[in-house]
Amino acid sequence: MDAKLISERHVIERYLAGQLSDAEADAFEQTLEAHPEFARDVERVARLKTGFAVLQRRGELAKLLAQPVAPPNRRPVWVAAAAAVVLTLGFLAFRQSEVPAAPATLLAASLDKLSSRSESPIPLLASVALARARGMGADAELKASVTAPGAAELELSTGAEPGTHYAIDLLAVDSATARSMAKVPDAATDAKGAVHLFVSLHAVPPGSYLLRLTPADGDPPIEYLIRMRPAR
Repeated sequence: MDAKLISERHVIERYLAGQLSDAEADAFEQTLEAHPEFARDVERVARLKTGFAVLQRRGELAKLLAQPVAPPNRRPVWVAAAAAVVLTLGFLAFRQSEVPAAPATLLAASLDKLSSRSESPIPLLASVALARARGMGADAELKASVTAPGAAELELSTGAEPGTHYAIDLLAVDSATARSMAKVPDAATDAKGAVHLFVSLHAVPPGSYLLRLTPADGDPPIEYLIRMRPAR
């Protein structure tokens, strides 16, 4: 997909709403992997949708849209421009009152830590167990939660002894680069040799991610490929 096609067909908006077919979603995700600039557009649209959804739940969106924005004798073009300003101001008001100063936590070793920057506890929506060996496809697929907070628990089998410590990095990946999104400095395996992590389903944009577990003893890292899909 090229930028013109994505814009004309409102692909990003339909992708986040889960309205693309499987073939269209796969084609768009391949474009995201090859062109990370589109991933930033997806993140901006997702945040905008979240902002308007919160305003609607609070009953403020209808009030903003109902406000008179220009005298009746003004030209329609100025009326439309003023309406856009009203919506922008409403969204900025939401950002100032609802979003904490610090960014949302994307990855944590416990659900409490994942919720530390949220106004209320983040609900656990999914639990996934991942084997150590990775094939050609993703080790796990998670559904993004755009309009409501949610978390997924990942149980990562390492084959290591209980109490083995790892530094963990969450990387957004495309065909050429891997960009660090979040880190957990220290996590230890449980009695079964598994590491437990909690990932935000509403703050991590759709796309492909790599979870890299680097042992404290200097052994080679263990990697798991995660695909975040929009909710459908």
